[in-house]
Amino acid sequence: MVIKVYSIASWDICDLYGKPVTEYQRQLRFSPEGDGRWGNIQFIDNFDEADIYIQFWPDKTGQRHKCPPATVINLMREATHCIPKQGKIGRETLYSRWVSMDHNPQGWWIGKTYKELATNDFPEKTKLLSYVTTGRQFLQGHKNRLNFTAKFAKTYPGVLDIYGKNIGGYNLGQINGYLGDVKDKWDGLAPYRYSFAFNNIYEKNYFDEKLGDVILAGCMPIFYGCPNIDEFFPDGSYYYLDITKPSAVKEAFDVINSDYREDNLSALKKAKDLWLNKYSLQPTVHKIVNELMSSGKLEIIETSYME
Repeated sequence: MVIKVYSIASWDICDLYGKPVTEYQRQLRFSPEGDGRWGNIQFIDNFDEADIYIQFWPDKTGQRHKCPPATVINLMREATHCIPKQGKIGRETLYSRWVSMDHNPQGWWIGKTYKELATNDFPEKTKLLSYVTTGRQFLQGHKNRLNFTAKFAKTYPGVLDIYGKNIGGYNLGQINGYLGDVKDKWDGLAPYRYSFAFNNIYEKNYFDEKLGDVILAGCMPIFYGCPNIDEFFPDGSYYYLDITKPSAVKEAFDVINSDYREDNLSALKKAKDLWLNKYSLQPTVHKIVNELMSSGKLEIIETSYME
């Protein structure tokens, strides 16, 4: 049987590479055939026909309040510091990452479909190091990564290419190596052997598209964030760097001037497969829903929809 899933987004319309798209249209890119299907899970565009609703924080559409609690799966895109803003919501739902503390599933923000990523090898690497970021600085994690980036660029001018939006109060243009924004994040990653991937929150089980986009583009991530990232991805598929240490700038420079990426290419390819087929949104929803059904916590009335 097919289980119909509706994703309640944190937006009505989002801007994807200069093109306005709905949450449903964005979800199509994450499935193997571009149809929103993953096994017996089918993402749909009709709120009223869904068996299960995926809730993200924050729900700016107001749709969450129209869903029976026993049909809602709460999958936070953000870390647990956001929990107080929603109070007890999520604990009344069918499944909540806030309660389970499993990883937070993400898609990706590079301009490639699942099929394009799964069927093609990593792109040719012609450049050394990049970082795609923003000027946000309202969390300490934001400030840490901006401070590190500025120090690295000042210490090693001409080594780091920086891309991103000047939003959040910090002018990226004041950092040596800033090249402006890119319409598609892929363009700021694909040519590079290495790329910085710094989470703004240091929390167990929390990693996001900052890491995934870098992996999918075949860059070796120089990563800071999730302290137990080794429980999710194989050794050698990233280089963990504590950017708060005084020695971090020199350590990063030594890594990018080594063969660390090439020596660990098989691990990086395994990480890509894990992101596509285990940790991104659709395989995660597939796993959660089928486990709930197997345990008897979820019962779906069978229909002929897309059988």
